[in-house]
Amino acid sequence: MNFPSMYRVRQTFDRTRVEDIPGTVKEELKRLALEKKVKPGQRVALTAGSRGVANMAVILRAA
Repeated sequence: MNFPSMYRVRQTFDRTRVEDIPGTVKEELKRLALEKKVKPGQRVALTAGSRGVANMAVILRAA
């Protein structure tokens, strides 16, 4: 049985760390100007994909 050629690949990702997660989340949400789009009494749902994201619970709680 013939197999296709194989190559060893190494992938590296940026390892930037956010020290103040809650503060950074609040800053980014503020940039969206949601107070102009979401009126008092309206309900909002948050969804998130966690693949490759550390501290997902902390991020969602900060939102």
